[in-house]
Amino acid sequence: MLTANLINNNIPRLQPLDSVSKALQLISDFKVTHLPVVSENKFLGLISEEDLLDSEDQKTTIELRGRCRDCVTESAQRDLRDSNQGSH
Repeated sequence: MLTANLINNNIPRLQPLDSVSKALQLISDFKVTHLPVVSENKFLGLISEEDLLDSEDQKTTIELRGRCRDCVTESAQRDLRDSNQGSH
């Protein structure tokens, strides 16, 4: 199974300029622990509820929250893609 087949369009996507409070509200509403972060339809990674709760200011944007630390890095995405291709 390809990773693309696992994408659920019912889960909301965050953009880098969305606020921490918006992200936490969506996490609560959809009863999930992580949300995807996208920009111009490009997947940047996942951000976790735990990382969002560490934010001192809920008005802070996801981008300023340090998405490189909070999101899956591109190299990790590549590793995941490679491992999925290797299992076929």
